[in-house]
Amino acid sequence: MMREWDENKLDHELEVLLNEIPEHDEFEKRIEKYINDRIRKIVHKTFAMMVIVAILLLALVNPMFKVSFIDPTKRNENDTSIYFDVLRDYYETTRPYVEIVSLDAEYKGLAHYEVTMQATNHRERLNVGRTNILYDLNCGTIKNLNDAQLYLMTYMGRFDNYLYQNDENWIKESIEELRKLPESSNIYISLYTALPQAIDELRNANICLEWIEVYQPDVEYRGGLSLALSSAQDKTDLRHEMSEAELIDVYCNNLKNLLEHKDMWKELSLPSTTVIYGDLSVLQDTYEDALYLTELKTERFTLYGEKKDIIEFLENIDIISIQIDEITLY
Repeated sequence: MMREWDENKLDHELEVLLNEIPEHDEFEKRIEKYINDRIRKIVHKTFAMMVIVAILLLALVNPMFKVSFIDPTKRNENDTSIYFDVLRDYYETTRPYVEIVSLDAEYKGLAHYEVTMQATNHRERLNVGRTNILYDLNCGTIKNLNDAQLYLMTYMGRFDNYLYQNDENWIKESIEELRKLPESSNIYISLYTALPQAIDELRNANICLEWIEVYQPDVEYRGGLSLALSSAQDKTDLRHEMSEAELIDVYCNNLKNLLEHKDMWKELSLPSTTVIYGDLSVLQDTYEDALYLTELKTERFTLYGEKKDIIEFLENIDIISIQIDEITLY
């Protein structure tokens, strides 16, 4: 009886087992689904690990990039942008008329910044708040520069027109052309004079002194200084109120700032009124020499004023080269 029951139970169990075994096609589908599920889990885990590793690497690399390359968002003690201060000093030192009024930078990641800037030309009215220059700063390199009005362009030969240097006829003809202008003319001129001119004397003349190339006969490179800035960032920008000694201090501080932050402008090179220097070491000599200046003189400078005052000034000075930069009516 026991054996019969065991056999009956065994037959029943075998029948149930046979019924549970799926057909061939269904069995393959179950195996395929199982394999796909396993692969999917492995892929998800692998992707998650890659994302985590990428985030960790970014967290480590991003600060390294910010330290290794120019950071135009970095602030100095008076809470102004160091990059802004350096570029403002750079353009004042290297060319007349141009002034950097404002600068803003937005960090885009991995040493990439979008820089917006307002520059002005002292021969035009300043509308504060109007951005007119845009570029990308990528790992310290300027890319995609949009400067439609060419404010940042290097202008060579302004004071040294070799075709007409020491040409008395050309100089006389230029002055005669100025006489033909309306009396209401306001004239902007670049001059190269035969002898160095004392800044105090020029400031006391009946003209407006705009920019000077500082006379330093013992060095190769001579930097510039603006005597009439359009926007005042601090009291050192109020040049018309400053003494000669204070102006010398400003000039020295500008050079020092450029030397301490070469990485922020070295890509732009170092143009003078006649030469573009690739070797920036000449600036160190200029700075060291400037520390011993006791008076300001200049041979190359820009000025502006009313027609009658400009003509009177030109008739009483020995000129090597003259360039009429712009004429406006007031």
